Amino acid sequence: NYELKGTDAVLRLGRDIKFTGEFAQSKSGEAGNFISTDGGLNFTELATGDLDKGKAYGLKAEAYLFDRLGLTSYYKQIEKGFSSTATTSGQGKELVGAGATLDITPETRLKVSHDIQKLIDGGNPQTQLQVGAQKTETSTAQITREMKKLRLTGEYRHQKVTDKLEQFESETNREENTVAAKADYKLTEKVDVSLEQQATLKSAPDYQTTAGIEARVTEKVSLRAKETAGTQGTATSIGATANVKDRFQISSDLTRQNYKSDRTADTASLSGTAKTNEKTEVHTTLAVTDASEGGQTQSVVLGSKRKINDHLTLAADKTYAKSGETLSQANTYGLAREKDEKKLEGTFTKQRSQSSTEVSNANIFGLSGDINDKWAAQGSFERGIVQHYDGA
Repeated sequence: NYELKGTDAVLRLGRDIKFTGEFAQSKSGEAGNFISTDGGLNFTELATGDLDKGKAYGLKAEAYLFDRLGLTSYYKQIEKGFSSTATTSGQGKELVGAGATLDITPETRLKVSHDIQKLIDGGNPQTQLQVGAQKTETSTAQITREMKKLRLTGEYRHQKVTDKLEQFESETNREENTVAAKADYKLTEKVDVSLEQQATLKSAPDYQTTAGIEARVTEKVSLRAKETAGTQGTATSIGATANVKDRFQISSDLTRQNYKSDRTADTASLSGTAKTNEKTEVHTTLAVTDASEGGQTQSVVLGSKRKINDHLTLAADKTYAKSGETLSQANTYGLAREKDEKKLEGTFTKQRSQSSTEVSNANIFGLSGDINDKWAAQGSFERGIVQHYDGA
């Protein structure tokens, strides 16, 4: 048995100040839950009691002042016993942060932020990997300057770690200072180039340089390429996009990563969108990743969207994926009604996953809509069944 209750509220003070508050609590019986922190090579079972329960809180404030200053702050806490379909990666974690964006001039923008991640009661293996310590603080400052053909960006990031978890080694638990600079230049009306340099300041500095180019060969066809080289390895990416009479667009990308440890990973994707008529649009995406460690992952998405009349739109998507021995499939159907700047949308998703040890099926119903210009509502109902081949 599983029970989840939640509520949220939005308060607006004038046009430029908004506060958002969220609260939820859950209660669930004993159930196995497995997560992977290494891309699916190994899985760890999360410990559960006879009755797990917990709460989650969220607060956020946003303001835009003087037509040039944006302010934001947030607080989020997810207790270790709280459980929902979207919070396994956040159980036992507290988040606090604030940021500001200032338009110094019409061409120059400054952004600053400070974010804190903290484990609660030790978190779970996934949140431990994310934070990498009992507490991680990250401060960032970025400035951007726009000119006629040139955009310059500079960034500095400082990261402080408290009580590092030695069993993990990730970007989030390194105490370091990183500087980066990027230049985007419009070489001609059809060619854009970019150059980026990043350096991590420590006893053995890490460097990474990235150069990219995008060219519009014709009004309908564009090509792009990017090359990255650094102390950790290299990566090469090429891609192309073609647009035929604004009715059909096809895009393709190919990326190869070479690591210093002799590991490699190749990713290829191909996607297309077509308007069969003024009311109907279809799309598809195929992606394949082949890694020297971890095997191959394949996915295919097929979808369509049809405008029934001036107010109703019907959408459908079908997804197939294979990763190792696991096969998964999902069908999603949606109907949206938009009238007088108000939108009402209903969705139904049916998911199935099968591996050598289990089969799982799930049905998800969702409904969302605008009540008026200040209020909106959304809700969902989910039901799933998992069958293990050992009879459990």
